[in-house]
Amino acid sequence: LWTTGQVAQAYRVRWQIEVIFKCWKSGFNLQGILQEPCRNVHRIVTAILLMLLFICLFIQKVYMECKKRIETKGGKTISLFKLSKYVAANLYLLFSTTLSKRMVQLAKYCCYEKRSDRTNMTDLIQFFKN
Repeated sequence: LWTTGQVAQAYRVRWQIEVIFKCWKSGFNLQGILQEPCRNVHRIVTAILLMLLFICLFIQKVYMECKKRIETKGGKTISLFKLSKYVAANLYLLFSTTLSKRMVQLAKYCCYEKRSDRTNMTDLIQFFKN
Protein backbone atom coordinates (compact mmCIF):
# COMPACT_ATOMS: atom_id res chain seq x y z
CA LEU A 1 0.00 0.00 0.00
CA TRP A 2 1.13 3.51 -0.82
CA THR A 3 0.86 6.62 1.25
CA THR A 4 -0.97 9.63 -0.14
CA GLY A 5 2.36 11.29 -0.95
CA GLN A 6 3.58 8.21 -2.84
CA VAL A 7 0.35 8.11 -4.87
CA ALA A 8 0.72 11.80 -5.74
CA GLN A 9 4.36 11.29 -6.74
CA ALA A 10 3.51 8.27 -8.92
CA TYR A 11 0.66 10.16 -10.56
CA ARG A 12 2.95 13.09 -11.41
CA VAL A 13 5.38 10.72 -13.13
CA ARG A 14 2.57 8.93 -14.96
CA TRP A 15 1.08 12.23 -16.08
CA GLN A 16 4.42 13.46 -17.43
CA ILE A 17 4.71 10.26 -19.47
CA GLU A 18 1.20 10.87 -20.85
CA VAL A 19 2.14 14.45 -21.80
CA ILE A 20 5.30 13.25 -23.56
CA PHE A 21 3.35 10.69 -25.59
CA LYS A 22 0.66 13.26 -26.40
CA CYS A 23 3.37 15.60 -27.71
CA TRP A 24 4.93 12.74 -29.60
CA LYS A 25 1.69 11.69 -31.26
CA SER A 26 -0.14 14.98 -31.75
CA GLY A 27 2.42 17.75 -31.41
CA PHE A 28 5.06 16.20 -33.65
CA ASN A 29 2.58 14.28 -35.86
CA LEU A 30 3.93 10.76 -35.41
CA GLN A 31 1.28 9.36 -37.74
CA GLY A 32 2.59 11.57 -40.54
CA ILE A 33 6.08 10.18 -40.04
CA LEU A 34 4.97 6.55 -39.91
CA GLN A 35 3.05 6.14 -43.11
CA GLU A 36 0.31 3.54 -43.14
CA PRO A 37 1.60 1.36 -46.01
CA CYS A 38 4.87 0.69 -44.17
CA ARG A 39 5.04 -2.95 -43.08
CA ASN A 40 8.78 -3.12 -42.39
CA VAL A 41 9.06 -3.75 -38.64
CA HIS A 42 12.67 -2.58 -38.48
CA ARG A 43 11.80 0.73 -40.13
CA ILE A 44 8.89 1.30 -37.75
CA VAL A 45 10.92 0.46 -34.64
CA THR A 46 13.79 2.67 -35.83
CA ALA A 47 11.42 5.58 -36.49
CA ILE A 48 9.82 5.20 -33.04
CA LEU A 49 13.18 5.05 -31.27
CA LEU A 50 14.52 8.05 -33.21
CA MET A 51 11.37 10.03 -32.40
CA LEU A 52 11.66 9.14 -28.72
CA LEU A 53 15.30 10.24 -28.76
CA PHE A 54 14.32 13.48 -30.50
CA ILE A 55 11.63 14.19 -27.91
CA CYS A 56 14.04 13.53 -25.03
CA LEU A 57 16.55 15.94 -26.58
CA PHE A 58 13.77 18.44 -27.33
CA ILE A 59 12.62 18.40 -23.71
CA GLN A 60 16.14 18.74 -22.31
CA LYS A 61 17.58 21.26 -24.78
CA VAL A 62 14.59 23.28 -25.97
CA TYR A 63 11.70 22.96 -23.50
CA MET A 64 13.73 23.20 -20.29
CA GLU A 65 15.75 26.17 -21.58
CA CYS A 66 12.64 28.01 -22.80
CA LYS A 67 10.82 27.17 -19.58
CA LYS A 68 13.62 28.66 -17.47
CA ARG A 69 13.97 31.83 -19.59
CA ILE A 70 10.25 32.52 -19.89
CA GLU A 71 9.53 31.88 -16.20
CA THR A 72 12.43 34.10 -15.16
CA LYS A 73 11.69 36.96 -17.53
CA GLY A 74 7.91 36.88 -17.88
CA GLY A 75 6.63 34.84 -14.97
CA LYS A 76 4.67 32.58 -17.34
CA THR A 77 4.66 28.79 -17.51
CA ILE A 78 5.31 27.20 -20.89
CA SER A 79 3.28 24.19 -22.03
CA LEU A 80 5.23 21.24 -23.44
CA PHE A 81 2.33 20.34 -25.71
CA LYS A 82 1.85 23.89 -27.04
CA LEU A 83 5.59 24.27 -27.54
CA SER A 84 5.86 21.01 -29.50
CA LYS A 85 2.94 21.96 -31.76
CA TYR A 86 4.34 25.45 -32.32
CA VAL A 87 7.84 24.21 -33.11
CA ALA A 88 6.52 21.53 -35.48
CA ALA A 89 4.43 24.12 -37.34
CA ASN A 90 7.02 26.95 -37.29
CA LEU A 91 10.41 25.29 -37.37
CA TYR A 92 11.75 27.85 -39.84
CA LEU A 93 11.14 30.66 -37.30
CA LEU A 94 13.52 29.05 -34.86
CA PHE A 95 16.34 29.40 -37.35
CA SER A 96 15.40 32.73 -38.88
CA THR A 97 14.88 34.93 -35.81
CA THR A 98 16.99 36.10 -32.90
CA LEU A 99 16.82 34.40 -29.52
CA SER A 100 14.99 37.34 -27.94
CA LYS A 101 12.34 37.37 -30.70
CA ARG A 102 11.91 33.59 -30.38
CA MET A 103 11.37 33.89 -26.63
CA VAL A 104 8.72 36.59 -27.18
CA GLN A 105 6.93 34.38 -29.73
CA LEU A 106 7.13 31.30 -27.51
CA ALA A 107 5.89 33.23 -24.48
CA LYS A 108 2.98 34.52 -26.54
CA TYR A 109 1.90 31.26 -28.19
CA CYS A 110 3.16 28.41 -25.98
CA CYS A 111 2.33 29.34 -22.39
CA TYR A 112 -0.56 28.25 -20.26
CA GLU A 113 -3.37 30.73 -19.97
CA LYS A 114 -4.14 32.11 -16.54
CA ARG A 115 -7.52 30.68 -15.58
CA SER A 116 -9.52 31.13 -12.44
CA ASP A 117 -11.76 28.11 -13.00
CA ARG A 118 -9.01 25.45 -13.00
CA THR A 119 -5.34 24.87 -12.34
CA ASN A 120 -2.99 23.82 -15.12
CA MET A 121 -0.93 20.68 -14.60
CA THR A 122 2.38 22.50 -14.06
CA ASP A 123 0.86 24.64 -11.29
CA LEU A 124 -0.67 21.54 -9.73
CA ILE A 125 2.67 19.73 -9.71
CA GLN A 126 4.33 22.79 -8.14
CA PHE A 127 1.63 22.76 -5.45
CA PHE A 128 2.47 19.14 -4.55
CA LYS A 129 6.21 19.87 -4.51
CA ASN A 130 5.72 22.62 -1.93
